[in-house]
Amino acid sequence: MSVRMRPAYRVLLSAIVLVGLASCAGTGGIPRNPFRDITVPDTFLPYSDRWLLIESPTVTAAKLVYMTQLDVDGAVAAVRAALAKDGWAPQAVNRSVSSRGFRMVSLDFVKGKDTCRATVIEGANATHVDLAVARLTAK
Repeated sequence: MSVRMRPAYRVLLSAIVLVGLASCAGTGGIPRNPFRDITVPDTFLPYSDRWLLIESPTVTAAKLVYMTQLDVDGAVAAVRAALAKDGWAPQAVNRSVSSRGFRMVSLDFVKGKDTCRATVIEGANATHVDLAVARLTAK
Protein backbone atom coordinates (compact mmCIF):
# COMPACT_ATOMS: atom_id res chain seq x y z
CA MET A 1 0.00 0.00 0.00
CA SER A 2 1.47 3.36 -0.94
CA VAL A 3 0.60 6.69 0.55
CA ARG A 4 0.18 9.65 -1.76
CA MET A 5 0.61 13.15 -0.44
CA ARG A 6 -0.66 16.34 -1.95
CA PRO A 7 2.13 18.57 -3.31
CA ALA A 8 1.36 21.25 -0.69
CA TYR A 9 1.87 18.75 2.14
CA ARG A 10 5.15 17.58 0.62
CA VAL A 11 6.42 21.16 0.51
CA LEU A 12 5.29 21.78 4.08
CA LEU A 13 6.88 18.56 5.34
CA SER A 14 10.13 19.37 3.49
CA ALA A 15 10.18 22.87 4.99
CA ILE A 16 9.71 21.49 8.52
CA VAL A 17 12.55 19.00 8.03
CA LEU A 18 14.87 21.70 6.63
CA VAL A 19 14.10 24.11 9.49
CA GLY A 20 14.79 21.32 11.99
CA LEU A 21 18.10 20.50 10.34
CA ALA A 22 19.10 24.17 10.17
CA SER A 23 18.39 24.65 13.89
CA CYS A 24 20.62 21.67 14.71
CA ALA A 25 23.43 22.96 12.50
CA GLY A 26 23.94 25.98 14.77
CA THR A 27 24.80 23.80 17.75
CA GLY A 28 27.91 22.26 16.21
CA GLY A 29 31.08 21.41 18.06
CA ILE A 30 33.02 23.73 20.30
CA PRO A 31 35.58 25.84 18.44
CA ARG A 32 39.15 24.68 19.20
CA ASN A 33 40.22 28.16 20.42
CA PRO A 34 37.12 30.37 20.59
CA PHE A 35 39.08 33.33 22.01
CA ARG A 36 42.37 34.66 20.61
CA ASP A 37 43.83 35.15 24.07
CA ILE A 38 42.86 31.76 25.50
CA THR A 39 44.96 29.09 23.89
CA VAL A 40 43.76 25.58 24.59
CA PRO A 41 46.53 22.97 24.99
CA ASP A 42 46.74 20.40 22.18
CA THR A 43 46.13 17.60 24.68
CA PHE A 44 42.64 18.97 25.47
CA LEU A 45 39.85 17.55 23.31
CA PRO A 46 36.64 19.59 22.95
CA TYR A 47 33.60 18.06 24.59
CA SER A 48 31.09 19.58 22.21
CA ASP A 49 27.71 18.85 23.78
CA ARG A 50 28.47 20.68 27.04
CA TRP A 51 29.85 24.06 25.92
CA LEU A 52 28.02 27.40 26.03
CA LEU A 53 28.65 30.89 24.65
CA ILE A 54 26.46 33.87 25.50
CA GLU A 55 27.05 37.31 24.03
CA SER A 56 25.31 40.58 24.82
CA PRO A 57 26.22 44.13 23.83
CA THR A 58 28.27 44.54 27.04
CA VAL A 59 29.32 41.06 28.22
CA THR A 60 30.51 37.78 26.75
CA ALA A 61 30.33 34.66 28.89
CA ALA A 62 31.42 31.17 27.95
CA LYS A 63 31.74 27.73 29.43
CA LEU A 64 34.18 25.66 27.41
CA VAL A 65 34.46 21.97 28.22
CA TYR A 66 37.36 19.69 27.34
CA MET A 67 38.60 16.21 28.16
CA THR A 68 42.24 15.14 28.40
CA GLN A 69 44.24 12.03 29.16
CA LEU A 70 46.57 14.11 31.36
CA ASP A 71 46.20 13.53 35.08
CA VAL A 72 44.91 16.39 37.24
CA ASP A 73 48.37 17.79 37.97
CA GLY A 74 49.37 17.62 34.30
CA ALA A 75 46.15 19.35 33.19
CA VAL A 76 46.58 22.07 35.84
CA ALA A 77 50.15 22.70 34.65
CA ALA A 78 48.99 22.84 31.01
CA VAL A 79 46.22 25.36 31.82
CA ARG A 80 48.59 27.53 33.88
CA ALA A 81 51.24 27.58 31.15
CA ALA A 82 48.76 28.30 28.34
CA LEU A 83 46.96 31.14 30.15
CA ALA A 84 50.21 32.69 31.45
CA LYS A 85 51.58 32.69 27.89
CA ASP A 86 48.42 34.53 26.78
CA GLY A 87 48.84 37.23 29.46
CA TRP A 88 46.42 35.97 32.12
CA ALA A 89 47.50 36.53 35.74
CA PRO A 90 46.79 33.80 38.31
CA GLN A 91 44.70 34.89 41.29
CA ALA A 92 43.71 31.84 43.33
CA VAL A 93 43.97 28.06 43.48
CA ASN A 94 41.54 25.84 45.37
CA ARG A 95 41.97 22.09 45.78
CA SER A 96 39.11 19.85 46.87
CA VAL A 97 37.38 16.54 46.21
CA SER A 98 34.25 16.21 44.06
CA SER A 99 31.04 14.65 45.40
CA ARG A 100 32.11 11.39 43.74
CA GLY A 101 35.49 11.37 45.46
CA PHE A 102 37.61 12.61 42.54
CA ARG A 103 40.36 15.23 42.96
CA MET A 104 39.35 18.71 41.77
CA VAL A 105 41.36 21.92 41.30
CA SER A 106 39.95 25.39 40.50
CA LEU A 107 42.26 28.11 39.19
CA ASP A 108 41.19 31.75 38.86
CA PHE A 109 42.85 34.11 36.36
CA VAL A 110 42.32 37.77 35.45
CA LYS A 111 43.29 39.86 32.47
CA GLY A 112 42.19 43.47 32.77
CA LYS A 113 38.50 43.31 33.70
CA ASP A 114 38.09 39.80 32.26
CA THR A 115 38.09 36.62 34.33
CA CYS A 116 38.70 32.97 33.58
CA ARG A 117 38.16 30.08 35.97
CA ALA A 118 39.62 26.71 35.05
CA THR A 119 38.14 23.75 36.89
CA VAL A 120 40.03 20.49 36.49
CA ILE A 121 38.29 17.32 37.72
CA GLU A 122 39.77 13.86 37.83
CA GLY A 123 37.54 11.25 36.18
CA ALA A 124 37.40 7.50 35.88
CA ASN A 125 38.49 7.52 32.21
CA ALA A 126 39.72 11.05 31.53
CA THR A 127 40.31 14.40 33.19
CA HIS A 128 37.51 16.95 32.71
CA VAL A 129 38.52 20.61 32.17
CA ASP A 130 36.01 23.48 32.29
CA LEU A 131 36.99 27.02 31.34
CA ALA A 132 34.45 29.61 32.50
CA VAL A 133 35.14 32.97 30.87
CA ALA A 134 33.50 36.32 31.60
CA ARG A 135 34.60 39.42 29.73
CA LEU A 136 33.37 42.91 29.19
CA THR A 137 32.75 43.81 25.59
CA ALA A 138 34.29 47.12 24.50
CA LYS A 139 31.72 49.77 23.64
